Amino acid sequence: MAMIYITLPGIRGVKTFNPSRAFQSFWWMTISMIFIVLTITGAGMVQVYMERLMGLDYVSVKATYNLWFWILRAIFGVGFLVGVWIFVVDFFKIGREPAPELSPAPEKA
Repeated sequence: MAMIYITLPGIRGVKTFNPSRAFQSFWWMTISMIFIVLTITGAGMVQVYMERLMGLDYVSVKATYNLWFWILRAIFGVGFLVGVWIFVVDFFKIGREPAPELSPAPEKA
């Protein structure tokens, strides 16, 4: 992704490039992926605790926490998709939208 954001404006001949959408895309995807990993890690820890230490069987353990596990993964998955959407839209917009007009710098008295 970083290589695309670095090379694409140069390939398309864009002189001025606003990287704010690149930062938004990066942070949406990164933070969402961190929380997806934490959710999966937490679910694994709960499963090991309930199966090994509490002595419950696999099916009863999955029935206990499975709904919350999938709800959290879905929420963070939507956050990741927001970041992907920003990236894809920006990928096709760079160089296609008109360049902003630069206002002249104010003269010093």
